[in-house]
Amino acid sequence: MVAARLGMGSLGFAFETPEEAHERVEQYFELIREECTPIGVAINPALAVLSSLSCFETDEEAIEKGMEGTQFFSYSLGYYYSPLGAAHEPSKTHIYRRFKDTPEEQRMGIFGSGRGGFGALGAFGAEDEEPEDEVKRALWRAAKRGGCIGSPDFVRDTLRRYEDSHLDVMIFVAQAGARKHEDVMDSVYRFGTKVLPEFKERHEMHEKWRAQQLEGVEFEVNSSI
Repeated sequence: MVAARLGMGSLGFAFETPEEAHERVEQYFELIREECTPIGVAINPALAVLSSLSCFETDEEAIEKGMEGTQFFSYSLGYYYSPLGAAHEPSKTHIYRRFKDTPEEQRMGIFGSGRGGFGALGAFGAEDEEPEDEVKRALWRAAKRGGCIGSPDFVRDTLRRYEDSHLDVMIFVAQAGARKHEDVMDSVYRFGTKVLPEFKERHEMHEKWRAQQLEGVEFEVNSSI
C-alpha cells in the first residue's frame, strides 16, 4: 500500500496467496487512482509475486527434485533477516553447509515459527492450525499451497488463481540450492511448453483490465507490463 501511494511497483514473495493477492490488487490500484503522490517523474504500477518453480510430470517427482532447493532459499531468507545475518562473515560462513547440518525439522525454525512456512511446503509438513500472528499466518497459508512445485496441472491451477486475482507478474526461483542443472532446464522446458502458452494467449485481456484500472490517472506511466 505504501508502494501504491508512491507510484511504485510492489514485489511480494510467495507468502502472498492468490486470495491475499486479490484483496491487495484491488486496494493497490484504488490507491494509485486516488491517493498517489509519485516519488519520481513517472509511476510504475505493477504487482509481482515470487514463487519457487519445480515442474515435472508428477507432483511426487517435482517435490523430490525441488523441495530441498526451496527450503534452502527460504532458509537463506530467514538467515539474513535474523540476528544470524548480522553476524555473517563473508567467505567464512558456508550457509548451504549450515543448512545441510541443521536437522530438517528444525530448518524453518530460523523464522522463529518452528516448522512450516514457505520452505516446508506446508501441505507436506506444516502445522494444521492457522497461526494468529499476521506474518506467520501469511507463511502458513502460502505453505499450504506449496508454491509452483508439482505437475503441469498443479502449477497451471496455481497460476490460474493468481491470474484471476489480476496479478501482473509471477517471478520464479527455478534454481536454488543443489538442484541439478539438467533438472532445472527440464522443469523450465516443461513449464514453457505445457503451462505458459495459455497464459500468454490471455495476456491481452490482462492488459485491457490494467488500462481500465489506470483510467483517469494523471501521471505518466512507465511500465513494461
